[in-house]
Formats: sequence, structure tokens, C-alpha cells
Amino acid sequence: MLIEVVKLGFKDIIKFRLYFILLEVLILSISIVFISSSSSLIYALCDKGYQGNIYSVTPINYDFSDQKNIEMQLNEVFDEGGYTFFYSEKLNNKFRSQILVILGRYDNDSNIKEIWCIPENQKSMLLDKEIGKAEALSLNSLDISKLEKMGVNSMFYGEEMSFVSVSDRNYSKLSDYGLSINELIFLIENTQFTEEDVSKKLDNVFENIFQDKSLHLTKNITPMDKEVDFLLKYILIFILFLMCSLFFSYLIIITSLLNHLTKEYVIHLICGSTRKNIFIRNSVFVCLLSGINFMLINLLNNFNLDMFFFINVSLFFFFMFSLLLSTMFSLKRIRLNLTSQGE
Repeated sequence: MLIEVVKLGFKDIIKFRLYFILLEVLILSISIVFISSSSSLIYALCDKGYQGNIYSVTPINYDFSDQKNIEMQLNEVFDEGGYTFFYSEKLNNKFRSQILVILGRYDNDSNIKEIWCIPENQKSMLLDKEIGKAEALSLNSLDISKLEKMGVNSMFYGEEMSFVSVSDRNYSKLSDYGLSINELIFLIENTQFTEEDVSKKLDNVFENIFQDKSLHLTKNITPMDKEVDFLLKYILIFILFLMCSLFFSYLIIITSLLNHLTKEYVIHLICGSTRKNIFIRNSVFVCLLSGINFMLINLLNNFNLDMFFFINVSLFFFFMFSLLLSTMFSLKRIRLNLTSQGE
């Protein structure tokens, strides 16, 4: 009996395939926009109150005799906190590879301060070099949020990246990398501090390094609160509008479909069928519709278990709720029809 009811559900899909395709395209289109907007809002709310320090450096003379002194004081700061990244032409030429050096606590092991980021196809070559203790790190062990804020994931233009922790006395200080003045400026301008670092006044120590030096440091504070206020004022309203549009369009099309099948449902009930069978029959249509939408969005997201996935799961349950609601309305209408026919 159950198999026959499921078969009727698939026959409804074939019979009303135009409804099915139109509703699938509508749901998929709105879902993609909804998930993108919602994830942006959630990420912004998570970062609410964060002060992004954007540093800019201006050389005030061409005598950089204090560079070693600056590098020494920067070493002391990064031993305590903060994070940044830089390139070293000297390092790249030595290993004949494109290496991005990132400083800070990017991983769960607080003893590791320096990590080299290299293309995946050059990792084995680097590990074979005699550079002291070099160990490949898994991406799951790193603080991805810091890497994303620094923009490290966009440095290699889509290439697969590998992260290697290096413990070598020859690369324990900034002076060991033979930085040019431009490379040092790049390092300084990309320095950021966590809220914990700011509470310890570590950012002030960093800024004081450049007093009476050949490099003048300027800090521009860009509060995230303004961006979050904008998102709450406009994007949240847009998301609510999308939710309402999705719900009512879904409800209207499903209700329209059920109206076409009302007479058939009444006949089935008169002949001994149950409301449970009608619910299962409707579930085939909606579950397949929601399932295809769920799988397509996950396919676009490469099946990653991230914010997009969990929002997609929420949408799936939202569709199930709409199914229950629309079925309740249809069963109520059928009951009224049966009552009127009985009278």
C-alpha cells in the first residue's frame, strides 16, 4: 500500500512537471541569494565590535640605519602577540620557491610562531632541504579566521597551499630573512592584533616602535559597527523579504497543485484511503523538490561543512514546515468538502 502511494506521488511529479521545474528554479534562485546574504550578516555580527587596524607606513628619510633596531623591537612584539605576513626575496632565491612567511599564533600550538606558506607542489622539495625542524601542518590545525582576515588564501591565485612550521636558528628573527625596506614596510602594514592583544596594549607598544624613526606609522581605525549597522538596516530587511517571498510563493504553488488534486483526494478518501496516505503522497513531491535544492546548493559549495551548509540545512527544514502547513490546509479543505457532500 505504501509503495502504491509513493508511486502516485511520482506520477504527480510527472503530471505536474511544469510546476515542479518552475518551483525548483524559484527555490534554488532565492535560496542562493538568501544563503549568501545570511552568511554575510552572520559573519558581520560575529565580528561586531572588532576594530580593524589598517596601518600605513611612510619613509621620512632615506637613511634606514635604524632598520635592525626596528626589526629587533618587532621581534619582541610578535613574541607576545599580533600576527602578520611578508615575502623575503632572499628566502625565495635561496630555496627557489615562492614562500610566504606568516608570523603569529595561527595554530593551536602556542610554541609555533613562524609558518611558511608554499604551493602544494613545492612542499616536498622544501621539506627535503636542511632547514632544521620542518613539519607540515594540516589546515584544520590553523586559525582559518586569521588567515582569511589577512587575505593569505588569495595570495597564490587559486593554487593549492601547504603550511610548514619551521624551527631553525637561522630563521628565528626578522633580521635572518634579510628584508629590504619595502619588504619590511609590507610586513608592518599587514600587522593586526586580536582583541586580547589590544587589551594588553600590545598595539600601543607596536606603534611606539616608530617614534623618531625613519619610518612614520599612521593608524586608521575602521570600526565594524558601521558596517554591521548597515547590514542590520538593509540586508536583514532584504533577508526577511526573501523569506516571505520564498514562503508565500512556495505555499501558493503547492496550494495550487493541491487544488488540482482535491477531487482525486476526495475520491480516494471515500474509497477507503486515509489522510496519512495523502500526506505521504504530497511528501514525495516536496521532499524530492527540497532534496534536489539541498544537493545542488551543497554541490555548488563543494560539500563543505561551513556556514553555508548549516543555513542550507535550515532551509531544508523550512521547506518541511511549509509542507506540513500546506498539507494541513489541503486536508482541512478536503474535510469540508466531504462534510458538505454528506449534508
